[in-house]
Amino acid sequence: MKLDLRELPAMVVSLPAETRRRAHVTDHFGALGISFEFIDGVVGERKIRNVAIAHRNAFDAAKGLPFMVFEDDVVFCGKDLVLRDVPEDADIVYLGKNDDGCLPNVPEYSDRFGHRSLANLALASRHDASWLRLHSMVSAHAILIISERGNREFREAQRISKNRIRHSTCAMPI
Repeated sequence: MKLDLRELPAMVVSLPAETRRRAHVTDHFGALGISFEFIDGVVGERKIRNVAIAHRNAFDAAKGLPFMVFEDDVVFCGKDLVLRDVPEDADIVYLGKNDDGCLPNVPEYSDRFGHRSLANLALASRHDASWLRLHSMVSAHAILIISERGNREFREAQRISKNRIRHSTCAMPI
């Protein structure tokens, strides 16, 4: 399957007061020909919860599949916005770069490491010569939701994140 990112709806999560970041996205996406809409970020004491709520709001704003969600610090690393040979069974395409990952959500890992998300723990296996299949990630700063299953799975991860008490690790923008 081939997907041109310029043809897909995009939501960008951004705090309304972040005028510098909003200007960056407007200029950057405009130069690339990507249409988007801003989704207001959420402010509060618990960052991971606020991020999860804002991303849920972005998912709710999507009018259909596929769609993309970005955070306002995203930078595309190139001008080729066509994804070629996307596996037919892909549910979500992670468009970013981050080597942090999560261990399964069981008390053993939280007790042992104090947290289930860890740096340098990208859990992935090779799908083919061009694609990896991610089994775990901690970042959502640049994602493409392709299928209803991907939409459901990511929404469930957002629900879990929204209810987390501990802070997660931060992702590097792409």
